[in-house]
Amino acid sequence: MKNLDKNQKIGLIALAIFIAFLIGFSVLSSLVQSEIIPDFTASQRVQGIVAFFMFLPLCIAMFFAGKHFKSKGNKIGSVLTFVSIALFVFGILQALLSLLGAYGS
Repeated sequence: MKNLDKNQKIGLIALAIFIAFLIGFSVLSSLVQSEIIPDFTASQRVQGIVAFFMFLPLCIAMFFAGKHFKSKGNKIGSVLTFVSIALFVFGILQALLSLLGAYGS
């Protein structure tokens, strides 16, 4: 197996964390739908913060994938880096609006 550079390692670890979050969310949703565990609804503020932190590893993975591709001379690296930074800023904005209660109770 060939050696991975630092950007690839960080990106793959972040992607693995994101996939673990997806699997955990799917399992939890299935358990709630089959009524094995009781349904619970968190407040809008908590949901906004949890959603931001669940998608943060995806933004990190995209950022480091962009850095990796940019170091290889591929133009997709600049696009991935820009999109990941834009999604991160948008996520912070959404989390702040959720904390301030802009989306309801």
